[in-house]
Amino acid sequence: MTDPHPPEDGGLFDLPAQDTGRHERAFIEAFTAGESARMLEPIDRALMSVALAGAAALDRAEAIGSPGKSVYPVAQLIGPTREVLESLRLSPSVRASAVDDAIEGVLRDLATPADGPAQVPHDLDR
Repeated sequence: MTDPHPPEDGGLFDLPAQDTGRHERAFIEAFTAGESARMLEPIDRALMSVALAGAAALDRAEAIGSPGKSVYPVAQLIGPTREVLESLRLSPSVRASAVDDAIEGVLRDLATPADGPAQVPHDLDR
């Protein structure tokens, strides 16, 4: 007969096995959207894997169930997991910065004079 309470494995926290959690599902959804929008490329897959590992760890930490034991690992995982999203250019602040840079470039181009007189088309056949 299998013991319903296996011996302690010596880890800092008991981590129950579980299915894909809410964080991991959210990352998968974000990565799918990022790939569809061509924001992510195959070269990003290693970093995406690291992000998924962080998301899975967050899910497992939340599943601990004891607020005293789950708060510390969640707090330790939030920052690095967010940093991976920023590295992949998937955080709102990074995307907004990219849009701001694009707008700034367009405005700079508009403010730069042309290399000669502007050509104005005239319809003289009227």
